[in-house]
Amino acid sequence: MQLVSVLPNTGLQWTVAIFAAALSALFVFKSVFPVVRDSGSHVAARVAIPAIVLVQLGFAMLLKLYFFSF
Repeated sequence: MQLVSVLPNTGLQWTVAIFAAALSALFVFKSVFPVVRDSGSHVAARVAIPAIVLVQLGFAMLLKLYFFSF
């Protein structure tokens, strides 16, 4: 993500940041999903998984807006 601030095009910066955030959220999802699935609670699967992924995406966008704005 350090090279994102070097890119001259704002649209390209956002594209790279969103792609990186999606990959990060996918990694977190793949790590957490088997644990939640094996717990047997359907409520946890419907609430916890989307919440974790949304927090991960929100954190990535916060980093993009805070560190890579010039």
